[in-house]
Amino acid sequence: MSTSFKLDKDLVTRVAELATDLSAAAEAFRDAWNERTERWQEGDKGTATDAWIEGLEEVAESLENLESEPE
Repeated sequence: MSTSFKLDKDLVTRVAELATDLSAAAEAFRDAWNERTERWQEGDKGTATDAWIEGLEEVAESLENLESEPE
């Protein structure tokens, strides 16, 4: 037996806005990361920053996937 439910429209809107904001922030951080030297990118700080940016991108993508209601 499956249970269906409706998501609150305000919540869906807030999630969509958060996904957009996180995606924009991740893009800005990625642009700044890309402007750094290859040496910095491959160093400890660069690889840690890269992993952190990838985390933001993954969260943004997950939130975008939550925007639609389950079937």
